[in-house]
Amino acid sequence: MSHDAIIAAAERGGATVIHAPGATIIVIPARAADGDDLLSIKEAATLAKCSVRTLRDEHRIGNLVMFGKQRSRTVRRADLLVWIESRRVTPKSDIDDLDIERRMKRLARAS
Repeated sequence: MSHDAIIAAAERGGATVIHAPGATIIVIPARAADGDDLLSIKEAATLAKCSVRTLRDEHRIGNLVMFGKQRSRTVRRADLLVWIESRRVTPKSDIDDLDIERRMKRLARAS
């Protein structure tokens, strides 16, 4: 595909083409609708790698926004991604030396 054909295709797709000295910059806009996509509760559970029940429980306690009624519930993709990020587990920054010593003693007794 030629340089001009690539630029023409980018412009047709809604990209902004900036001609700078020695370079052509193609700015591709992010799809605004990506975060607004609605997922069925089953799709959301698959994406979040959890059960439908977990999502329903999180909605019930107010941690996740859902739309629709009863069996036709949907979740906005952006809301689901925020919820997934809120469940991030961070490792401890330091290890308790007393705990290590206790475990080492237990291992020594077991062997």
